[in-house]
Amino acid sequence: HVLCSPDRCPLHRDGCGLVTAIIPGQKGTYHHLQTVSRHYSRNRVRDNLLTPPHRSEGVFSFAEEHHVGMLISKPLGQGLLTGTHRTNAPRAFGEGDHRLRKRWFQPDAIEIINAGLDSVSAIVGPHTEDLIRIALWGCLDRSPHAVALVGFTTPDQVAMNLGSLSPRPDAAEIAEAREIMAGIQARLDAAGETILMT
Repeated sequence: HVLCSPDRCPLHRDGCGLVTAIIPGQKGTYHHLQTVSRHYSRNRVRDNLLTPPHRSEGVFSFAEEHHVGMLISKPLGQGLLTGTHRTNAPRAFGEGDHRLRKRWFQPDAIEIINAGLDSVSAIVGPHTEDLIRIALWGCLDRSPHAVALVGFTTPDQVAMNLGSLSPRPDAAEIAEAREIMAGIQARLDAAGETILMT
């Protein structure tokens, strides 16, 4: 589903709402998603609280200067920023799942990430919804022309993301969360390559 701010999204229509999701049986949402995807397809960037700021800063500066839209992918870090990955209850990924080859989904990396999320939770709140809210708004706050493409596998995840949007965190909370997770990202990079050698 696509998360955007209605007062800033050039494609928003009255009554569209903050999040556009592909939900079976719901009319109109797929058309809007296609329209958003076409509008932003050339201006796509992977960005979230674990992305080093310097890697995408130029892209957002360009978008700001030229008033062009940016589609942000993986705003929740494929679930890593939701606090739902636990070392004491590791997720089982299916054969061929790309996360099996990524070190950040291994127990040692998840422990580091969750330590950062614990610090973020002390600022924004103790619930999964609090972490989702700060992660999503942390992306949308990057540019007034940004939308976030949020992955999901179940309708319950869509409902949780929708329910996590309010209240909007203030600028100080977003800045503090970014600073905390930038330190976590630096620790992860220092520990080795992202892709595991087989």
